[in-house]
Amino acid sequence: MAGQFEPGRMTFSQMDIPERDAVLQKFSKSLRYKAMASRAASYPRWKDMEVLDEVIERDHTTIAADLDGAAVTVIEAVRLLSEVEREYSETRH
Repeated sequence: MAGQFEPGRMTFSQMDIPERDAVLQKFSKSLRYKAMASRAASYPRWKDMEVLDEVIERDHTTIAADLDGAAVTVIEAVRLLSEVEREYSETRH
């Protein structure tokens, strides 16, 4: 059912600062990996992913403390990662 979450799961806005910080650090790692792969594949958005990774890596604690700022950062990370996944999917088919 849409909008339903598994028991024990919470939305980003329900997380406390350390939990948001952990999520941001996971996104940072994903962005770093995808940026390297994208650069090797000459995908043009690799630099955007690298820059966002660097910002998160440097400022993750500060970003996590600001719910609105953290949410914007997560949305941008999801957007970039989704774009690269779409690009890779399209080139495979």
